[in-house]
Amino acid sequence: MVAILAIVVSMLFVVQPMMADLKSQGPAIPGSDLAAAFGRLHGISSGLYLVMSLLGLALVALGLRRRS
Repeated sequence: MVAILAIVVSMLFVVQPMMADLKSQGPAIPGSDLAAAFGRLHGISSGLYLVMSLLGLALVALGLRRRS
């Protein structure tokens, strides 16, 4: 549960503001440094979301096992 909270906080206060800052700099031209940076942040965000989802699924599965 703590890991999920840490991921949510890092996405909300670190990754998303960085992505918003890149978006505010104007349209990203494919192949530019801006596009590459946004792509990296998008990949990090997607990876964190995947880990958070898997941790949530594990939390639900463990809760169901304890009930039965």
